[in-house]
Amino acid sequence: MTTTINDILNRKPLDAQVYDRSDLEKTSGCPFEAKAIRDGKVKDVSMLADVGIEGHRLLAESLESVDENYLDLVDYLENELPTARPDIQPEVIKSLRGATEELRKIDPGRIIGIEKQYSTEFLKATRNHGAIVLTCCQDLLLAGKDETVVILFDWKTGYKRRTSTDAQSDFQTCFYSWILFRELPKVQTIHFFYEQTRYGTRAYAKLERERDYYNFEGRIQETVRLRMEDSNEAWPGMEKCCWCCVTAICPHVVGEALELNKDKEGYLNQYIALKARVAAIERGMKAHCKKHGEIRSGNQVFGYKETKKIVSYKLYVDKPDKTNNEDE
Repeated sequence: MTTTINDILNRKPLDAQVYDRSDLEKTSGCPFEAKAIRDGKVKDVSMLADVGIEGHRLLAESLESVDENYLDLVDYLENELPTARPDIQPEVIKSLRGATEELRKIDPGRIIGIEKQYSTEFLKATRNHGAIVLTCCQDLLLAGKDETVVILFDWKTGYKRRTSTDAQSDFQTCFYSWILFRELPKVQTIHFFYEQTRYGTRAYAKLERERDYYNFEGRIQETVRLRMEDSNEAWPGMEKCCWCCVTAICPHVVGEALELNKDKEGYLNQYIALKARVAAIERGMKAHCKKHGEIRSGNQVFGYKETKKIVSYKLYVDKPDKTNNEDE
């Protein structure tokens, strides 16, 4: 059937596609994992994830109940914490109690938003796809010293300890900051704090529009491309695979990670046994060295290794001495 000009002009636009931070963050780490979760092949669930979801639910309910009156919000939230889901209530209280204490220290006049949703159009609609909209919900946004500076807080309830270096390179930092730069054109600097409520510590990153905006945009652009293509590329690595929920069905998983995720307790017991075995081997080799001298296997040597302060036993590579042959 021939397409006419009227067909083109009357064509209904395709629906917008909304990508949230969580899905894009998984895609940026390993598209195979993100696609498996989207397709329902695995469930990305954990107690700590549920704690975060429940905490944000209580915070959102508190906002609705007090019409964003800041001081009433903190009181209401503290009163509502005991009503969290019973099986995880102690963890929810632990994770948000520190947040409410911090909120009481803040000048209400500086608050731009709590649990504020930001959305922005990343790509315009074409004949092949609807508009691509990026969205995220930010925990706490404060005004800085003037209109060019904002301060962003994100509460983390899990066990991961972020350093300031981690905060600077984290995809969430990139995504949230780029959206703020896009939606708040006068902002030039973002002070980003990850409040690690489990430990009472924070990680900090300073973002500058002039330095970071286009680098962030490029990273997001490539991630959006992978998401639009529904990519199932796998980027395995021990540090990623060791906690990934998709290892059971992933053909690319790094070997040790599969065994770890199948039986964490058994894996720990194996590690303890191996450490004990290695310690016993070292004790035996040390006793042998004291009686008979070093043990060699090619250029690998176990024996005395002199240092400036102490003499210790360790494994080292026997390298030939460097000689000056210039006069030969």
